[in-house]
Amino acid sequence: MKLSKASRRRSPKKAELPKIIPPRSTFRLVRSDTKTPVWNAHVGRTFRVGYYSRQDGLDVIWLVNEKGKYEQATDRDFLIKYFEPIKITDETNLYGTGKPPFKSVKTPQKKALSAIRVGPIRRPCHLPDRAHTLVSF
Repeated sequence: MKLSKASRRRSPKKAELPKIIPPRSTFRLVRSDTKTPVWNAHVGRTFRVGYYSRQDGLDVIWLVNEKGKYEQATDRDFLIKYFEPIKITDETNLYGTGKPPFKSVKTPQKKALSAIRVGPIRRPCHLPDRAHTLVSF
């Protein structure tokens, strides 16, 4: 089932997913169970679908983490069961031939931390140099 460009822009329902999930599509891990106990700590993380490998075929879906690294592989059934689609791209180059590697993306937590601006710390005039100690975390 081919999706129109308008339906690709909104968050698709699982029934609307194409048979081959296009690379660079975005999914959020929404659940884990006894089959995937390691994923329990990662519920809520967002992954992008990486480019497919000719060696693995189109059945193996590679998940790219926030840092732009290929982190783990899954299949379509597991993707549909444990992940929620956020955005389905219209990428047609399934193997990434001639495409640049994935770049890191800012997570909401990183954005919040980067919004805090810290200026230079100035030593009060009345303290001697060695009395002023800074503790960094």
